[in-house]
Amino acid sequence: MTTWKNRFLILPPLIIAVAIVIFAYVLKKPIEKEPHFEKPVKVRIITMSKMTVQPKAFAYGTSIAGKTWDAIAEVSGKIAWKSEQLEDGNIVKAGTELVRIDDTSYRLTLEQIDAQIKASEIKQKTIQSSIAIDELNLKLLNKDLKDKYGLSQRGAIAKSAVDDAQLQVYAAETKVQNLHNAAAINRADRDVLRAQKALAEYDLSNTRIQAPFDVRVTKVTSHVAHFVNKGQILFTADDIQTVEINAQVTIGTLRPLMAKFGETKESEIHQRVPGALSLEAIVRLKTATHTIEWEGVVDRAAGVVDLQTQSIGIIVIVHEPYKQAKPGQRPPLTRNTFVEVELRGKPQPDQLIVPANAIHESTKHKSSLYVIDNDNRLVIRPVKIKFSQSGYSVLSQGIKAGERIVISDIVPALEGMLLEPKEDKKTKKWLKAQAVGTRAEK
Repeated sequence: MTTWKNRFLILPPLIIAVAIVIFAYVLKKPIEKEPHFEKPVKVRIITMSKMTVQPKAFAYGTSIAGKTWDAIAEVSGKIAWKSEQLEDGNIVKAGTELVRIDDTSYRLTLEQIDAQIKASEIKQKTIQSSIAIDELNLKLLNKDLKDKYGLSQRGAIAKSAVDDAQLQVYAAETKVQNLHNAAAINRADRDVLRAQKALAEYDLSNTRIQAPFDVRVTKVTSHVAHFVNKGQILFTADDIQTVEINAQVTIGTLRPLMAKFGETKESEIHQRVPGALSLEAIVRLKTATHTIEWEGVVDRAAGVVDLQTQSIGIIVIVHEPYKQAKPGQRPPLTRNTFVEVELRGKPQPDQLIVPANAIHESTKHKSSLYVIDNDNRLVIRPVKIKFSQSGYSVLSQGIKAGERIVISDIVPALEGMLLEPKEDKKTKKWLKAQAVGTRAEK
């Protein structure tokens, strides 16, 4: 009886629970889904347009004088005089006398040779007079020989008298010949003396040292009363008309500068290195307050490639660096000045260029750009790069003028994602400045 009574007590709560479930199901309304809005990613873009590009490369080198003069003593002696202008740093005009070496011994040598030449001339006159006399005597002896030979034929004199006359003729001829030989030797000796005189005069002229061209004195090693030996360097000086810079640049960097508008084979680059004469050059010296520029001329390429850096030297010349100097504003370009050299190739029109950091590398595409389509969605486009330099790349395939490319980073970059583009005018301006070869800052 108790068991049935307990079971009866369970039924009311169970019925109530079932009723609640049924009631809740009837009253339940479908959950309204909120609409999904795709949030675009803000990006910076530039619209592609064709530009004229002037390829350039930056190299660095140290300036040296176009010509260096080592004033070497060509004679030995004591320095008797030195110009006041012969001091380190002074600029000296061509033809200015700078040093005199004591010429006393050279003048004495010259006087001695002059005396020997005069003695030789007197000796020559004496020999010539003797020749004249002996030739006349020979003529008389020949006449006597002829007369005695005639008498001998008629039997008027003995044959021995003819033989004696013949011997006298032979002796006279020998004497005349010896005098002619002596005269010839004397003339040769005089020629030697004249050569010695010319050498003595040359040595005498070398006792005075003059500037061969306009120079700036760089180092003085000898002074008054110093004895100098032949071949000793007295001082050194630099030419002030030209300055050379050996600007080191890699062969690969030269490729876009020396190539034509199309592609260029690497083998052609090596052949064109001597043609670097067609490049423009700007030499820059950067100081703490301002930058100084000189117009340079690419003269030639160095003869060898550096083994370690695989770079080649492009020799750039700056003409008249001292005439361009302005006190307090522009110093002269002197020896051992470390400078930047900007090398510029010929302008290449109708090129498409992008910032180098806009190029992306991936496993799918070797190089690619982020492009925005007409629906403002991301398209990852493979591209081919002609060359890159100075923060930008020139494209040869993959992009057309008028297309919009993304220049800001997208993480993650998913093809088809919605973008909110904004034109970056500052970068576009910088890109144009780079294209024409200036050093505009971003």
